[in-house]
Amino acid sequence: MAGKRETPQRGVQGPGRLGRPQVRPHRQRAGRPAGRPPDAPPQLEKATARRGETVFASRVRVEGRADAEAQKVELFEQIGRLKMELEWLKKKPSSADGQRALVEPEHAELSVRRQCELLGLNRSTLYSQAVPATQENLTLMRRIDEQYTAYPFYGSQRMTA
Repeated sequence: MAGKRETPQRGVQGPGRLGRPQVRPHRQRAGRPAGRPPDAPPQLEKATARRGETVFASRVRVEGRADAEAQKVELFEQIGRLKMELEWLKKKPSSADGQRALVEPEHAELSVRRQCELLGLNRSTLYSQAVPATQENLTLMRRIDEQYTAYPFYGSQRMTA
């Protein structure tokens, strides 16, 4: 019959296993440490567990102290860095030219990148140079200003024509 499903044989895990017996892992009884014989008296288990807790607890305490000391040292270093940055920031002007003058490339503790980040200044702004206006451009701007002063009601279309 085409519609009937085959039931798997007992001990066979799948169609490709070809009769190998299914292996089930040994289950440990709850509350019993691994490696203890199942017939060990409960007092022995409790004593061993207590002894193990004290050994591991002392090791955890020592490691915990070392971690706490390392974290404390790291926090003090971070506080020192932040204080130095705050002192450096107190001299922050509002204009880009003033901010550009504040950046010290030879600063011992603050990189140029960090200085620009603290000032809110793009590094490209730090390195860009202002291009001076040419004489021709100044002449054109002066003539446009004269025209606008003489005829303020002209729109931009009439000014360009």
